[in-house]
Amino acid sequence: MKKGQSSLEFLVLIMFALSTLLLFSVAMIETMESLSVERAEERVMQLYNVIDKEFNFALQSQGNYNRVFYLPPRINGEDYAFNHSDDNEIHIVLLSRDYVFFLESEINITGKFSKGYNNISKVCGESCEIIIT
Repeated sequence: MKKGQSSLEFLVLIMFALSTLLLFSVAMIETMESLSVERAEERVMQLYNVIDKEFNFALQSQGNYNRVFYLPPRINGEDYAFNHSDDNEIHIVLLSRDYVFFLESEINITGKFSKGYNNISKVCGESCEIIIT
């Protein structure tokens, strides 16, 4: 009877150790996923800041303006979806998360931002227009 009791105690101890290991593993995985999402959000914000900065340079320039800038095809090795709609909405999808930003302007904007090289121009005549190619 003593052998049976010590075997049972050993099994309970092993089950407790495995349960603790499993809980620790789940906590680590959740922490890693959280850090991954935070890094992705930071990278998306950096990408938007590049677009916003270039857009504001064009808006604030006196007279005509022309500049070429680059938007990477991947963010930290991850592919992302990028869309610039007619109402100046910038939509970025990275790691199955949607991020939406807006460019505010009273100046007419034609063209769309895209991955790769972008040319942003401000052309002023009777009125000013921003052209993205």
